[in-house]
Amino acid sequence: MEIDTTALVAAAVMLAVILAAVTGSARKIDVLKRKIDDIERMFRTLDASEGAENMSRLIAELKGKTVSLETYDDYFEGLIVDVDEDWVKMEEDDSCKIIRLRDIKNVEIVTEKAE
Repeated sequence: MEIDTTALVAAAVMLAVILAAVTGSARKIDVLKRKIDDIERMFRTLDASEGAENMSRLIAELKGKTVSLETYDDYFEGLIVDVDEDWVKMEEDDSCKIIRLRDIKNVEIVTEKAE
C-alpha cells in the first residue's frame, strides 16, 4: 500500500493555513478585547474622578464635625480634621486615620446626645 505523499503534504499545508488564520483571528480578538478594556477603564477613571471631586467638596463641608465613615471594608467614627482632593484625615479617640475618598461608601454625621 502506497501513501500519496503529495496529498499528505497538501493536507498538511491546508491545515497549517487554517490554523494560521484561526490563530490570527484569535490574536486580533484578544487585541480588540484589550483595547475595549482600556477604554472602559478610562471611562471608569473619568467617572471616579468626577465623583471624587464632588465627594471631596461635600466632605470638606463636614470638616470639624464628628462623623461615621463606612468604606468598602471597614468602619470609622471620628472627627474630620482635614480633606483634600483624594484623602480625608480623621481623628478617632487617640489615633489618626487617613482614608482614600474613593473608598468611602457612606458618611453619616454623628449627632451628639443632649445630657
